[in-house]
Amino acid sequence: MDHKTPIPNVGEIEPLFKEEVFARDLASQAYANQRGKSEKMRDPYWNDLVEVRAKGFMREYIWTYLRRPSWPEKERPAKLGAFQNWQRQHLRNHQPQTHGAVKGEN
Repeated sequence: MDHKTPIPNVGEIEPLFKEEVFARDLASQAYANQRGKSEKMRDPYWNDLVEVRAKGFMREYIWTYLRRPSWPEKERPAKLGAFQNWQRQHLRNHQPQTHGAVKGEN
């Protein structure tokens, strides 16, 4: 309901920056909760996101790895430099993942 960009009749509905941050933050929290209940649950991508979340870099992660051209420059996170320094050590072989999209069909 809060999605403010025009929704196309056909094609992908691009998430707003804050929507992408909210979704990845919530998903990484859910993964961490489930991982705590099962020793078998180990996924490199989600393990990385749990670390990103713990360090408080979710906005910076999203901006760096998943940025959309439609996101305004004024939303650029303030801690990008700190994230990039941390990223070099902790996300060397990281591959971002997106497994779904919302599309409009007419």
